[in-house]
Amino acid sequence: MARERKHPPSAACLSASMRDLGYSLETAIADLVDNSISAGASAVEVICDLSGKDPVVAILDDGRGMTGDELLDAMRHGTLNPRERRSATDLGRFGLGLKTASFSQCRSLTVASATPHGTVASEWNLDRIDEADEWLLSVYDEADIRALPYIERLDATGTLVLWRLLDRLAARNVRSLEGFFLQAPSFHDRTSRLSQSDRRESGGYLSCSCAEVIRKRSS
Repeated sequence: MARERKHPPSAACLSASMRDLGYSLETAIADLVDNSISAGASAVEVICDLSGKDPVVAILDDGRGMTGDELLDAMRHGTLNPRERRSATDLGRFGLGLKTASFSQCRSLTVASATPHGTVASEWNLDRIDEADEWLLSVYDEADIRALPYIERLDATGTLVLWRLLDRLAARNVRSLEGFFLQAPSFHDRTSRLSQSDRRESGGYLSCSCAEVIRKRSS
């Protein structure tokens, strides 16, 4: 008689494979805007910070936010069953978009989220996953959360997504990266279409801004 055994994939190899599923920078950011729409956001702010040694991309929204348990579910790979019935404004299907879209551009994904119950945050770091070959998620404490860039912009409810260790973006010329955030018609068209669709379904309005680029100071 055949026997069963647990046979999980290598975390290091699988995470590397997930980085090459065909996302462009535009579609990766648009996937996160999808999440903001599903969370009932009326405004999304996208920031490209080039002022430090390493670039940082931040996506902020004023949606309903997530509790600690909800954030852990959101950070899990394959959280949602695609066969389950969804609300009209829920654009996700497989529970992979946040992670795969982000990993296509960065090696460190941090998500902080605020609700009336408080603010929580967790991080996936691919360097740590590679080292341990395990899905090790960092769950932040209050001091860690206070040290996050742009955490002060998070409203009473809402979510902040941070892309750091931007190895895929760093491979591009910084000038072209800056130019993308200032002139991204395909991204603007994508988010405009999404906001119009969402408005028809729920009567809401999505304001999305991706024009803020923080440059290095001239010496």
